[in-house]
Amino acid sequence: MSIRAVITALLAYFSLYAPQPLLPRLADSLAVSESQIALLMTATLLPLGVAPLAYGALLGRWQTTRVLCAGTAGLGVAALVFMAVPRYPVMLAARLAQGLLLPAVMTALMTAIAGRASPERLQRVMSVYVAVTIVGGFGGRLLAGSAATWWDWHVFFLALGLGLIASAVWWSRAPQRAMEPRPAPSWAGVRSLWCEGGNGYLFTAIFCLFFVFVGLLNYLPFR
Repeated sequence: MSIRAVITALLAYFSLYAPQPLLPRLADSLAVSESQIALLMTATLLPLGVAPLAYGALLGRWQTTRVLCAGTAGLGVAALVFMAVPRYPVMLAARLAQGLLLPAVMTALMTAIAGRASPERLQRVMSVYVAVTIVGGFGGRLLAGSAATWWDWHVFFLALGLGLIASAVWWSRAPQRAMEPRPAPSWAGVRSLWCEGGNGYLFTAIFCLFFVFVGLLNYLPFR
């Protein structure tokens, strides 16, 4: 797994979870309710449930590096808008844009990592990717909260936006690999995967896990 992929994965997960510890402060400054401010997380997480299927088809037609370049640049611009325009509708729209772009970045990253790893190293490389995403989710909360406590939360989002745009420039200079034909995902394939070998029970368990996990972490900052 390259340093470029590690940094991009970290920054992407920073952008996903960074607002979470700031929800009470943002609710006060924007004069909105707790349920309204929690939509800043929902607006980003909701597209993650369905968009990867669409982006899987997109990656069958576009270069992976092109998707990463456009996706990370868009995430960076959305982070800067979120930071620079302190109005609830604009911030919510920026978070929704990030929710639409994050699956593209995540799917393209996994495609790039899997495509560059030999079969005997694939499991280890993907384990490293999962570990990086966990560190990114933790780091986004920690750094955003620390910036808000000791300095100003705007500083974190400014650095995040610039970092994502720099990452996009970095990917634009990556060597282009020849595209390999990939089957486009289909709903029939999704249904088959859901029913195969008890996968449906595993997917349901993951849904319940994240239902509690994200809900609890949205609630705790207010207590």
